[in-house]
Amino acid sequence: MRKLMIAAGSALAFTTPLAQADIVGLGAAVSYWDSDLSGEAGTNGDIVNVNNQLNLDSDTNANATLYFEHPVPLLPNVRLNYTLVEQSGEGDVGLAGFDGVRGQVR
Repeated sequence: MRKLMIAAGSALAFTTPLAQADIVGLGAAVSYWDSDLSGEAGTNGDIVNVNNQLNLDSDTNANATLYFEHPVPLLPNVRLNYTLVEQSGEGDVGLAGFDGVRGQVR
């Protein structure tokens, strides 16, 4: 048992210098993702297929992140995130309409 305690203590002694907090951290990231809408929307018995009737195409969207980290305990770290999401399409919901809207939809 004593040898086990000495081995565990030695292992902890070697890992102690590795455990330290960052002084200041600054970073940024840029990414994109491809969104694709599908399915149906319905209200009061009216159903519209968003893929077939509204012609919504897949669209790529941008995402950018900037962050700043510091060790000051009472001040919060800062992270800014910007995401642009756009989806466009147009279609015809027909004469029956959807939720009071008839004809061409953009």
